[in-house]
Amino acid sequence: MSQTVQLATARELASTGSVRDTLLVGQRGGYAVLFKIGVGQQRALVTKEGAPRLFAGIDAAARVLRAAAADAANSPAA
Repeated sequence: MSQTVQLATARELASTGSVRDTLLVGQRGGYAVLFKIGVGQQRALVTKEGAPRLFAGIDAAARVLRAAAADAANSPAA
């Protein structure tokens, strides 16, 4: 099972260059997001409550991920 990560932490990881790849995984109820971090490590995106964050469609997931990438690029750590 993958470790989990909230969006704010994923932004921090992205700003330091730790995120190697981002995957959208179709499953019942929507699309989940997996971040590949380092070698062989994946983290699933979750809500603040710790539940898997599911997106109704690819476009919805892409909007959130693009915004997070822009935030990461504009952070002082970038």
